[in-house]
Amino acid sequence: MTIISDTSHAKNVTNLESLISAVITIGSAYNPSKDSIKLSAL
Repeated sequence: MTIISDTSHAKNVTNLESLISAVITIGSAYNPSKDSIKLSAL
């Protein structure tokens, strides 16, 4: 049985865009302490 995994670069980009949209929707309530996951870093 062959398992097909959808882990392509395009899928990762799409998921990141979805994450950024969600963060923008949340607005100022999204305020992580770690700089690498702040909106400006995404």
